Parts: sequence; structure tokens; C-alpha cells
Amino acid sequence: MRLFLAVELPDPLKQVLTGLGGADGVRWARSEVLHLTLRFLGEVEPDLVPDLIAALRPILASHPPLDLVLEGGGAFPRRGRPRVLWVGVGGQVGALRALVADTEAALADLGFETERRPYSPHITLGRVKRGRPRELVERLESLGRLGDFRATEVVLFESHLRPSGAQHLPLERFSLG
Repeated sequence: MRLFLAVELPDPLKQVLTGLGGADGVRWARSEVLHLTLRFLGEVEPDLVPDLIAALRPILASHPPLDLVLEGGGAFPRRGRPRVLWVGVGGQVGALRALVADTEAALADLGFETERRPYSPHITLGRVKRGRPRELVERLESLGRLGDFRATEVVLFESHLRPSGAQHLPLERFSLG
């Protein structure tokens, strides 16, 4: 099973984000799959899922809901040919990083390899397939505040890759606080 942990976005913010798309040469994320990834778990044996849920539930319940803001944007990598277009996440980012760190520790106890890159909260808007959409990247970099929301739960998703795009199925919901 291909799994990841994420915070879902409210539908009105998803609509704002999908309104940013439209450039040629970019495969834009569909509204229904826009989310804030906390941790990509990769391929996980189905037998491990109950232990994963049991380990994560108390960790996530120990963290209060988070007030987050969608603001700014850009592309990865920052130099050269962009591959991923994104919108940034602000607000209670310190508390968000603490939640991710505690989740990471729980995952390590279950045998998951520790994520080596520092956590960079963002929403992936699309992937550049061809060209260098310089104007689009400049527009993303100049974005101000797009909206805010309260994250009250974390979702364990199973991801199915399809020719038409990824399909994300919620397996478990964890309340914060």
C-alpha cells in the first residue's frame, strides 16, 4: 500500500488554488487531490497499518488544531528548470513542524527510515512537463495571502497512481487536540 499523512484543505481554498493554474506544459493537480503533505510513507505492508494507526493516534491527539495560512509560492528547484510548482504555508508553522517531528519519531519506532530533508510545508500545485514557465513562477513568487484555515485533523491516505492522475483514499482520520 502506498501511504502518506496529510492535512486536507477546505474546498473554498482548493478552488482558489486550482484557479492559479492553466499554463501549458504543466500537469496541474486536480482540486480533489490538493493537500498539505506531512509525511510520505511509501510502500507499506498492509499488516503494519493497524500498528501505524495505533502509534499515530496518541501522538496526533497530543497536538492542538493549527491555524494555517496559504501564502506565497514558487518552484522546486529554486534555480534551473523548475519541476514542481507550489504555494507556501504560513501561520503556526512552528507548531506544525513540532507535530511533524513527533510523527517522525513515532514512525522511526515502527522501523520507517527517518526523513533527512527538513520539513518544508507547501501545497503542490503541479509538475512542469516541458518548458520553463518563468512568468508563472514569478506570479507564484509574488502571491500574497490566499486564505487561511484551521487544521483539525490529519488523514492517513492510500494513494493509487492512475494514468488519469493520482487517486487518494482516506484510510484513517486522526483528530488533533
